[in-house]
Amino acid sequence: MTTKKEQSKETNTTDSSPNLEELEVGKDGAKDNSLLAIVREKEIELRQYLIETQTKADKIVADAKKEAEKLKKDIIVKGQKKAQEHYKKELVKTEKQAKEIIEKAPAKAKAVSEDGTKNLDKAIAQLKSILAPKFS
Repeated sequence: MTTKKEQSKETNTTDSSPNLEELEVGKDGAKDNSLLAIVREKEIELRQYLIETQTKADKIVADAKKEAEKLKKDIIVKGQKKAQEHYKKELVKTEKQAKEIIEKAPAKAKAVSEDGTKNLDKAIAQLKSILAPKFS
């Protein structure tokens, strides 16, 4: 007499895979050793691993965003401080240059006025010859 397994092998020789729904009874009671149960178990393990990994990745991304935001704020503060220092430095230079120009302005004005006075007669003669050539 042949068992169901043997009959199955005899009738279907192309299917040599084990039965997907075999149950094994041992000390601990019924234990499902089928390939389908093993696959289900592995799927559950992989889902748990995926959830843990996703949680870790989300935490890493959140921490990186916080750090980036902190760095951004620090850079803005440092940039504003540097800009203020540069502004003050350039303002001092500009004020110094303006003071020098103001101090030299009366002397330059006097020199230009003297040159103008000295060359006034020549300038008048030249203007007369240009504007009224017949009368000069």
